[in-house]
Amino acid sequence: MTLLAGTVVVVSGVGPGLGRSIALQSARAGADLVLAARTASRLDEVAKEVTALGRRAVTIPTDIADACSPRRSQPAAARS
Repeated sequence: MTLLAGTVVVVSGVGPGLGRSIALQSARAGADLVLAARTASRLDEVAKEVTALGRRAVTIPTDIADACSPRRSQPAAARS
């Protein structure tokens, strides 16, 4: 059994650096992911990498600097 099996990890700021690394390490440890970032194309790239590792990934284009944007994202994350 892996460390994060059965958990869901939410990663915001999924880009080419730290957010991507956290997402992939979490997936390797057995977690499913909710990925949030402003750039949909980056989200899709990381989601493909996560699913290639055998885990699920939900992408939510959002800007966490906009106070209303994360609130609008909650229903999408809850449905997955």
